[in-house]
Amino acid sequence: MAKTNQIGIRVSDEDLELIKQTAREQGYEKYSEWCLNILLTACGKTSLEDELKALRERVERLEQQAA
Repeated sequence: MAKTNQIGIRVSDEDLELIKQTAREQGYEKYSEWCLNILLTACGKTSLEDELKALRERVERLEQQAA
């Protein structure tokens, strides 16, 4: 299932969890759906896709290092 914000940006559950995990790692323990909605509205679809791609690449590198 995917979430859609007010301007129509859809985020998959996997990407949403990645965003939450990154927020926690950066010290944003009190994450909320409302905050994510503001974040997704503030950044354009392209920049969001770029950020998610970078996060996925980071996870892949960390998984490779751990193996």
